[in-house]
Amino acid sequence: MSLTNNPGGSTGGSKPDDHDGFGRPSAESLRLGYEPDGYHTGSVISVPVLVVVFFVLAFACTTGLFMFFSKAPNDPMTHPMARERNQAELGDRLKRIGHGNEVDQPRLEPLRVRTGNSRAITRPEDPNGDNPPYVHPEDSRADAARTPELFRTGWADADRKVAQVPLAAILDGAAPKLFPFQDHGSRPTSSTHVPTGSNAGRGAEHAEVVMPKVHQVPASVAESKKDEPKKDEPKKDAPKAPDAPKAPEQPKAPENKGEVKK
Repeated sequence: MSLTNNPGGSTGGSKPDDHDGFGRPSAESLRLGYEPDGYHTGSVISVPVLVVVFFVLAFACTTGLFMFFSKAPNDPMTHPMARERNQAELGDRLKRIGHGNEVDQPRLEPLRVRTGNSRAITRPEDPNGDNPPYVHPEDSRADAARTPELFRTGWADADRKVAQVPLAAILDGAAPKLFPFQDHGSRPTSSTHVPTGSNAGRGAEHAEVVMPKVHQVPASVAESKKDEPKKDEPKKDAPKAPDAPKAPEQPKAPENKGEVKK
């Protein structure tokens, strides 16, 4: 709303619209020749003040709700010794986990013992915390620097009965007799564009279905299997079992016709 225009009804001025709204401009605007630009200092300052006040109120309400709902009630069934052990610092509890410690098992990598407030992730790690090292996939790759025992050559025993073959020679196929494989085995398809179930049967670009080679039975083996008798067919040379003997017939009794013997 402009500060320079006065309602027409209050000054008896003209009515520019049907609602008897604003009338003629103020005397200051007529004197200056333009509408002066001014602002209310209290309104401008009240905006940041209200922002700070509402921020404090929201923070206080949120903190109070968290303190009320996150407070765990005391369980009367909890063992007092377990409650006492649980009140120890996080770093001391993490040190219980490790090989040879109270909990004899590996500790997960993200469970780091830190100095000061151990719950703050910005704190530096404790050098005496026995933190497990981060192991990446490339760190477990075998090479001559990490695993030199896999790349040695020579005899492994004094009797020269066991020889050491380097891993690189085995991977290159230089010693095929060490790991025999099937002669007629089918290799996996080398193309990465083969239609599979993961791509809904639609490969990329020039996708073609490559069927593995089927093992062919030699002709000599197939002919020998034809001559073998089938399990369901009876043997031709087997003698026929004799029939069982019939039981002898019983003699019939004479009929009595009522004749009287003298």
